[in-house]
Amino acid sequence: MPEETPLQTKQELPVLTCPHCRIALHIDDSIILCPECNSRASIQAGINNFFVSGKFSAAQSDPPLNDFNRIASTQGWQTAAEKIASNSPNPVHLLEYITSEARADFRFLLPVTQEDIVLDVCGGWGNITAAFARTCKHVFSLDSSWDKMVFSSIRSSQQGLDNITYLHAHPALIPLPQASCQIAVLADTLECGFWQEAATNSQTNHPQILSSIRDKLVPGGCLYLGIENRYSYKYLLGGKAPPSNLRFISLLPRSLANRYSQLLRDVDYQEVAYSLGGITNLLRQAGFSNLKVYYPIPAYPKFRFLADLNSKAATALMISRLRVHLGFNRSLYLFSKIASALGILPWFAPGFSIFAYKE
Repeated sequence: MPEETPLQTKQELPVLTCPHCRIALHIDDSIILCPECNSRASIQAGINNFFVSGKFSAAQSDPPLNDFNRIASTQGWQTAAEKIASNSPNPVHLLEYITSEARADFRFLLPVTQEDIVLDVCGGWGNITAAFARTCKHVFSLDSSWDKMVFSSIRSSQQGLDNITYLHAHPALIPLPQASCQIAVLADTLECGFWQEAATNSQTNHPQILSSIRDKLVPGGCLYLGIENRYSYKYLLGGKAPPSNLRFISLLPRSLANRYSQLLRDVDYQEVAYSLGGITNLLRQAGFSNLKVYYPIPAYPKFRFLADLNSKAATALMISRLRVHLGFNRSLYLFSKIASALGILPWFAPGFSIFAYKE
């Protein structure tokens, strides 16, 4: 059992724990030290930074946000968000993605209470973290992007939210004790390949990430997973798959997808897309059970509705979405009717919202 610290005694929160030795970390001023394996981390700008040395491996970096974070500090996080979005090809979409706490509306389908502790894996811009912080006891926000974590920290401070602990760490090495959280969130990031240090075309560390998250959940705890669909009807109809912006690439075996990406983009294909069967099998292998799958409408990153994937409503909504698609024709109409009769049409949804429970 981790040794008790003043933080745990005073606030009844989980202590930071070495992900390798599973014992409580010693915190002395700005230094975090494991007394067993001597791995070191640090506290910088109020963020627990586990990407320092030793067994805590190097982080993947996003494009730098230093200038925007300075704007967030001096002019407000919303002003910084507007400037970040203005540099995007679709500024309205990106601004909503960064700012809207409605991205966390899936929480209304969870048995969340004011006493719950939430782990937001890849907390990113901080809107999902902030939404849970308003209704739960405490949120541990983990991300491998230092700049986004700084942005989220500035945001929460300006919003008056003081029940958030920031962990700059790898999601396969979560520095928390076993069975310490009631809810975990992994939204919109598993497929992006950000955490594949030295990953090959046929291997990722996603099983380790999901097992690490499950380890931190209490029995009966729930993981919410938002993820795109490898076989989305949009990709089958020739839509470009972000962030590679290539057609049909998610449909290819990884070896061919990598060659395709190298040929047209001169970079390796890092994304890891899953079918419905692929992601549910991965979750079960990680020890999750009692999976509840929903069809997010219009899309999983910022949905307005969730329809039970096995319901008639999901099939009807899928057909209505297909009929307004630019590529809709007689052949697609026949396919949709046959797939609907077989009950497999929702398998081709653009993405899935999955609630996976730890028994």
